[in-house]
Amino acid sequence: MKITTVSLSRTIPTGAYENLKVGMEADLESGESEFDALNKLSHLINDWYGKQYREGIPDKLLVGQGSTKVFSEPPYSPPPVIQTEKTDPTDTLTLIQNAPDMTALSSFKLLASNNPDLYKAYCSRIKSLAETK
Repeated sequence: MKITTVSLSRTIPTGAYENLKVGMEADLESGESEFDALNKLSHLINDWYGKQYREGIPDKLLVGQGSTKVFSEPPYSPPPVIQTEKTDPTDTLTLIQNAPDMTALSSFKLLASNNPDLYKAYCSRIKSLAETK
């Protein structure tokens, strides 16, 4: 078998669920090995990507081995605050009774469904909000 043409393609992750597929093909020159040609194509793809995207390709994608260079981190957002302390039911009852609109009131639906007193206030507030429309 005689190899006369080599091609290389690479799928490069560019973000969350985003990839870029880049490929090149070359004819072998006389005396050139397939491996040398593939290495040249790999460097061409890496150079092109580095010029197109300022961050370049992480080393681990370039050489296929571990590296300290990685993609930049996504923008930081603080973790959500989860309430773990129980609140006074009378405070919740007051909030339900004074909910300004249906959107605010709907945030109490799950709490109200687990407490008969809150559920009664929830239904009462729904009726009063419906009547004011």
